[in-house]
Amino acid sequence: VMECQHLNVRVAEQPFQLQFVNPSGELQSRLKACGLGAWGCQAMPADVPSLSDLFPVQDIVYLCPDSENVISELDESKVYVIGGFTNQSEYGLKQAGGYNHARLPIEEGDNIGMVEMFQIIMHCREIGNMEEAVKFVFHPPRS
Repeated sequence: VMECQHLNVRVAEQPFQLQFVNPSGELQSRLKACGLGAWGCQAMPADVPSLSDLFPVQDIVYLCPDSENVISELDESKVYVIGGFTNQSEYGLKQAGGYNHARLPIEEGDNIGMVEMFQIIMHCREIGNMEEAVKFVFHPPRS
């Protein structure tokens, strides 16, 4: 999570508004310790029962690897949900519940972590092409 925040603040040409929903325990302590507010992101209160209490249901898109919906570009009007469940495909789709869901254009069966997923989304926002962003993250250009 901290690496994603670092990338967002220090590397991204167009930083995202990151929101951590229902952080608890050790994560919540670490977020407070690193001065989350000073980094331009927010931790939503632990008592928020559902994402739909924060955002319109039609704007929420869970990213999970078993979705049949492949995204080719980012829709700036959507709220993309990434998290620890992204590597556990069946759990990801169950977690999405009645929300929209999609997957990145990566090979089926490839597991990627939250940092790689964030890097792909970050690069897609900068270059406007999801497939090229995937290539950039997995096969960065040599300098």
